[in-house]
Amino acid sequence: MPRAGRCLIGDEMGLGKTVQAIAAAELFARHFGVQRVLVVCPTSLKHQWKNEFARFAEREVQVIHGLRTARQLQYATESFCKITNYETLERDADLIAAWAPELVIADEAQRIKNWNTIAARALKRISPYAIVLTGTPLENRLEELISIIQFVDQHRLGPTWRMLDEHQMRDEVGRVVGYRALDRIGQTLAPVMLRRRKAEVLTQLPERVDKRIFVPLTPEQRLHHDENHDIVKRIVSRWRKTGYLSDTDQRRLLRPAKHAHGLQQHLFARPRN
Repeated sequence: MPRAGRCLIGDEMGLGKTVQAIAAAELFARHFGVQRVLVVCPTSLKHQWKNEFARFAEREVQVIHGLRTARQLQYATESFCKITNYETLERDADLIAAWAPELVIADEAQRIKNWNTIAARALKRISPYAIVLTGTPLENRLEELISIIQFVDQHRLGPTWRMLDEHQMRDEVGRVVGYRALDRIGQTLAPVMLRRRKAEVLTQLPERVDKRIFVPLTPEQRLHHDENHDIVKRIVSRWRKTGYLSDTDQRRLLRPAKHAHGLQQHLFARPRN
């Protein structure tokens, strides 16, 4: 952890940012006496974090959920790690402060597009020690990277106007069309950011494991599926007979709404000439 007490794990997706953060939390617990860790993540990832903690660390973990009264009881219950989502940070600021987490893990940090929002300001007030995770720290807009780094170390990159002036490329009307000298930014961030690409660690990765889970359709999903199936079937049948696909039919096949739900694979069933 750098002097600022915060760091950014910016590995590409699939390289185990979650496991690294859990390992760091375990090291803090064993060697520095940390007893309360707060994980802040998107709602959809809360139970995934709980499962990962159960898999890699023998610690009591609690997912914060429900109405305010339920969340109040959950924060009052002692546990090593509590997992909440960004949307409830401001509303639960008093509950979190009372629980007093000693380490905060902020996952999917790039989802906070503006780090001056209520959620971001609440996150900054929680704990001086934080591990920030994002899979796309250098691929997004430079302003987003700057805002995330300002949370990690507000003095690391200097004034925003200077950073933008040095690294943005603009056209004749002032629109941003690209960036330059991003390697210098990487060097500046090296003390506070761990950044690995898959190509760099490919030989160290275990074999890929694919797990398929089949879930039955709900009645409403089945209704839409069957309607779209009939529409696509008629279009493809006409296409096979005539060898021609009208602009209207192409739009119906590609439309990302009712007429397309999961059936665009029919586009690849083109008749052989």
